[in-house]
Amino acid sequence: GKMGTLETGSIESEFKGSGYLYYPSTEWLVNPAKYGTFYIKEICVEQYEQVEAGQELAKIEVISDEIEVGRVQRKLQRQQERLTRLLEKKSKIYSDEIDRTLDRAIEARQKTIEDLNEELTELTEYTGEIVLTAPYSGIITNLTESEAGDLVSYNQKLVQIANQSLCYVIVEDKDGQLSYGNTATITYATADCIKKDITGTVVSVNKTAHSKQLQTGYALILIPGEYVGEVVKYGSAVMGGGGWNRSRFEIKAPIRGVADVVLVPKRAVKVHNKNT
Repeated sequence: GKMGTLETGSIESEFKGSGYLYYPSTEWLVNPAKYGTFYIKEICVEQYEQVEAGQELAKIEVISDEIEVGRVQRKLQRQQERLTRLLEKKSKIYSDEIDRTLDRAIEARQKTIEDLNEELTELTEYTGEIVLTAPYSGIITNLTESEAGDLVSYNQKLVQIANQSLCYVIVEDKDGQLSYGNTATITYATADCIKKDITGTVVSVNKTAHSKQLQTGYALILIPGEYVGEVVKYGSAVMGGGGWNRSRFEIKAPIRGVADVVLVPKRAVKVHNKNT
């Protein structure tokens, strides 16, 4: 009893899900100095800050152990004096047996001097200010709780950085709907809590290309580098924030479609005995 106009157009299916930030590559930058007394001079960055390769992250003040340095220098001087005497003695004419004995003594002194020089180098390798810099462009994911003026120890963790070129949203995809190269819309909240959409790219292979042992049921969506800092800092569009590894995002992606087809209005489609 009604009339309608059929038109041509396109139809596509859409994947919808929730994803979480995922960094497969992170590392801690630590205090590299072994000898002396060390203080934090400055932590130059904040958590979730986006940094460039070579940017200063932290500064450490090193006070050398002058007593230990002096002790090694005195030992080194004594060994060099003894070596000089052995070389003078070797220059004189002795028997072959005495020469061999002197050669062994000279070799032992030279080895001792070499070891002392290495020890002195380690003791004086870091003096004054140490500056820790970003090894690559990335995101600061964690910081030490210590503050400027606090004592730190050798190898103490100070700044954790994640490689921004390996920043993903991981999303559950048990049915294998997402495939490598698909584009996906990632929705997150900006600083003023306004939702914003960016486009990422699926970089994981569809499960149909894997054996059962390699199927994970998840897909990885790469976040464009220019948006990584804002996405990480302001976080979730769904849960309202949280830690960098807890932020949750809305994900949408076109997965299947056809174009240039006749579109029939849904109201004109009838079902009879389960047949349309």
